[in-house]
Amino acid sequence: MRDSNLLRLLRSLSPTQLNSLRRFLSRNYPVQNQLLQALQKYKPDFPPSEIDEQKIFQATFKTQAFNAQKLNACKYKLKSIIEDRLVMDELHDNPLIYQYVLSQTMASHQQPELFHETNQKIQTLLEASPIGLDHYWWELRQLIYMEYSPATLGHSPDEHAQHQLLEILEKNSVLWKLLFNIEVLSKGNYSNDTLTEIPFTKREALRLELVSQTEPVFKLLNQLFLLFKTVQPESFFYDIVVYFKDLSYKVSFLAQVVIVRYIGNYAINNYLQGKEEYLPALAEFYEWALDGHIFSTNKPFSHTLFLNIFLCAVLSESETLKRSLMARFSNALPGNYRAYTILMCKAYDAFHSEAYDKAYHFVHEVRIKGDLNFGIRRQSILLRSVLMLYLNDQVDVEDLLNRTRAYRTFFQRNATHIKSSRINLYLNLEYFISRFVKILLQPELAEAQQLQKLILELEQEACLAKPWLLRTLQSEYVKLISP
Repeated sequence: MRDSNLLRLLRSLSPTQLNSLRRFLSRNYPVQNQLLQALQKYKPDFPPSEIDEQKIFQATFKTQAFNAQKLNACKYKLKSIIEDRLVMDELHDNPLIYQYVLSQTMASHQQPELFHETNQKIQTLLEASPIGLDHYWWELRQLIYMEYSPATLGHSPDEHAQHQLLEILEKNSVLWKLLFNIEVLSKGNYSNDTLTEIPFTKREALRLELVSQTEPVFKLLNQLFLLFKTVQPESFFYDIVVYFKDLSYKVSFLAQVVIVRYIGNYAINNYLQGKEEYLPALAEFYEWALDGHIFSTNKPFSHTLFLNIFLCAVLSESETLKRSLMARFSNALPGNYRAYTILMCKAYDAFHSEAYDKAYHFVHEVRIKGDLNFGIRRQSILLRSVLMLYLNDQVDVEDLLNRTRAYRTFFQRNATHIKSSRINLYLNLEYFISRFVKILLQPELAEAQQLQKLILELEQEACLAKPWLLRTLQSEYVKLISP
């Protein structure tokens, strides 16, 4: 079976959602229920290469002769049912969206009294809801729709309404420009995007300053913008974390997840530059976020964020964070990434436990294509594991040199997709490892002196996994000078 949209949808469903879908189908759609039961044998990954359409058809239609068109029609119907269920779940979880759709329906049916009643409910929900990134958009939409809808009792907005519209419109403009700029700056050290931040006009800058004094979401985002844009002391970062924790109960789920990502990106980027002091604070922050403050086990969990949190837990030696993340949120990973994400986590754990052969084995099983993030992580662990296996006499030097060449080729091939400064971090890892190996292959009398020079050079350069590589080189240097 080819990798269809139906299989992709099934991978995205949590075990709870799959069980709910099965119960719904058993009552209303017996044929699609049979199809789902046949496909469920392949959960959670639903690998297309292992699914035999002939067997799926027989399990669905029992004694009937195979009919590809009939099976495709049944699959399409099941896909449509799943989409409808997901939309209804979203409406159930988001009363604002439900009331918005209902208000549109009342407007299209030309029912002004019911339209106003529905919009009053929207207004009540807005006033009671946590402030999030979409809150201001809802305010703008609500005011525009109330003033210009054909179902309104009036004819056109008065001057007061127009002033309100202008104020909310400006606030939205500043908010989304602020978010865009933070996104561009936070990715500045990762991707090779050509996007640059959009400058604020004098009026927008004044609006941002005024709104930041009274609305905490604007204040927090403005602080994050300054954090990425300008050089700030460590205390500024810690103050933002404390402020966000105090504010989080007032902020919507979407805004919380976005802000957690920004805070994590900033701390990780500083760690990659050799500032290890950010790790314990980031681990504690992630523990707080997982402990029911931010993430929900009922919502999909980003595989990239999952890997970042797990690696942070490993590096900071936080067993509590590792166990909490894996036990509570591994099932919330997207189905098509779940198995490889867990394998990569096992590789991280094994490598930092000095089980280098296991780390190599785990990461070698991660063969996901088309995902640069996985590719980068995979290459790093493979190279570092083979180096340590070589130092422990478990592989020969040719294996290590082959791995350095493969590593270098990978990053040179993907140089157009990664920021040049970040490419240098990755290539420097290979450069220093290759230099290190050449030194070890030289006569003993020259080894220690040249290795000391290499350590001094590494201390002055930016390099991926620099603290680990420095410790490795220093350990070998001690062995060389010991009697």
